[in-house]
Amino acid sequence: MAHLAHSLYSAAVAYPISAVVVTIGLLLLSFQIVFHPLRRYPGPLVAKLTNGYGAFYALKRSLHLQTFEDHKRYGPIVRHGPNKLVFNTATALKPVSERSMKAFEPIVIEQIDIFLKQIAACQGSPIDMKDKCNYLGMDIVGLLSFGFALHCQTEQKHRFFADHMGVSNRRLNTYMQIPFIPRYRVQTLINLIWYKAKERAYRLIEHMVKSRMQSQDARHDFYSFVADGLKTAEGQSLRVNDLWMEAILFIVAGGDTTSTAMAATFFYLAHHPDYYTKAADEVRSLFKSGSTLWRQQAADDTDMSLFIVDGCVIPRGTYIGVNTYAIQHNEDYFPDPFKYDPERWMGSKKMKGPLPEPLVAFSTGSRGCPGKAMAYMELSLLLAKSLWYFDFKPSPGDLGQVGLDKTGEFRIHDVYISTHDGPWLSFTPRKSFLEDFPNQ
Repeated sequence: MAHLAHSLYSAAVAYPISAVVVTIGLLLLSFQIVFHPLRRYPGPLVAKLTNGYGAFYALKRSLHLQTFEDHKRYGPIVRHGPNKLVFNTATALKPVSERSMKAFEPIVIEQIDIFLKQIAACQGSPIDMKDKCNYLGMDIVGLLSFGFALHCQTEQKHRFFADHMGVSNRRLNTYMQIPFIPRYRVQTLINLIWYKAKERAYRLIEHMVKSRMQSQDARHDFYSFVADGLKTAEGQSLRVNDLWMEAILFIVAGGDTTSTAMAATFFYLAHHPDYYTKAADEVRSLFKSGSTLWRQQAADDTDMSLFIVDGCVIPRGTYIGVNTYAIQHNEDYFPDPFKYDPERWMGSKKMKGPLPEPLVAFSTGSRGCPGKAMAYMELSLLLAKSLWYFDFKPSPGDLGQVGLDKTGEFRIHDVYISTHDGPWLSFTPRKSFLEDFPNQ
């Protein structure tokens, strides 16, 4: 009898509590869908209710693909989270800054020559260009940032760093889709799982920076530009200094992004013999010898004027962005966007102007890449020298299809920046390589 009474009492207490919880939940859901300031913007129902929508696809490394599909279904402005809008229009973008880094060319050429020698040493065997391009990118950025030779192309010691960057960026991309994680620093607890790997990478960055700070060499690198403005106070840990964050940003942005562009270029040329032949003929006849970020109106911004993006009044606290993959596959700007067609940039195709406004390979605004000129130089030199010294093609069999998407594109994965698999290529040294590198 006592047990029955206890059960009835428990039920009498539990049911009202459950009812209150359900009611509150329904009210919150109703607000997000019916009364929220962003209610008129279309988008997936789940995205209107939770940031878990973006986090789910970020974990799958396919957020860029899902965003593209959502734009096709819902239009140019999509609600991608309770307080997020993603645009697919050129007018939502702003111009990007640029600076010349011509003085870095000798360092880049030296590392590319090491890359060429590594390729030749494979004696025609299938080569995973992901690793080769990653290691080249890391070696270049190590030297250009703090004059530090990582030797990833030739030694095993620091190769872990390139792998760590890819895993770390994937986590960061997931955190970005759930704003409360960085807002309340929840990632500090989550990152404890990967503490050892993270600490190993941080120790290497710390060693790079401190070695450069102690050097009296007046070399021309990233540190030489920022050293005076980012001094570390006496007794202060380097990791709480502004230089620390600038170092991480420069190394990540300058390494992974350029290596992906390198691998993609090799992929497209190898899989499109007509354009490969044109590029190779041009290089070999002309020469004698042989590179989605969210933004938000600042909470402490006292400007009370309306915040307008692409004609839309944006409520305070709303995250807005333009997905690079989606806008660069927008047929309004890029006819036949999935086709590899380098001639579209040469005036032989009907484009809206010489360079479409949505061409933002290096981002834009305050987040625009200041190293764009350096990246173009790195990519141009690598491509020209590779075509001058080698013939290359996809590796035979299944390896040659690695990285090939069903659309014919080079398949990339969204991990805040990007990562990829392959391509696997086979290289044959030309006579020019044997002449210029006789001891290889």
